[in-house]
Amino acid sequence: GHRPRPQLFAGLQRVAQVEQDQAERPFGPVAGPLLRQGLGKRVSVGFDYRYYVDSWALWSHTIGGDLRILASPSLLVALEYRGYVQSGAWFYRSAYPLVPLGGFATRDRELSPMLDHRVTAALEWSKRWSRVASGSGVLLGAAIYRYGDFLGLSQVVAAEGSWIGRLEF
Repeated sequence: GHRPRPQLFAGLQRVAQVEQDQAERPFGPVAGPLLRQGLGKRVSVGFDYRYYVDSWALWSHTIGGDLRILASPSLLVALEYRGYVQSGAWFYRSAYPLVPLGGFATRDRELSPMLDHRVTAALEWSKRWSRVASGSGVLLGAAIYRYGDFLGLSQVVAAEGSWIGRLEF
């Protein structure tokens, strides 16, 4: 589940209402790696699952899987997938009456029903000399977010890329 930012303002025609402080909202994820299995000396696969539910009746399921290949002693290749689905908060509506149900209202799309899929590919190179280690890596990814009941936005497609450098003494 997503924990929205505290004190998020929500617009209601001419009225603005501050959401309740989420720091006081009980929440509870249940998570853990379900599988990490080596396939020989250089390949491993993993699978994990997470379930989340909170007092706003927001629930979510997250699944993930990855494949890691040690292509050489200094080169790691990683492929990952993450899938996520959630319900909306009990008070979420795409449009509210002037006086919202229970006094709660939000325009936070991450409290609406949503799902996403994300895939990444990464390469990490490392080298160790007697007292110094160095490394470099690149990550490329793509994601699609779908909002089932958010006015004005039904989906977002995103691409990401990053580079890291590392030097250890």
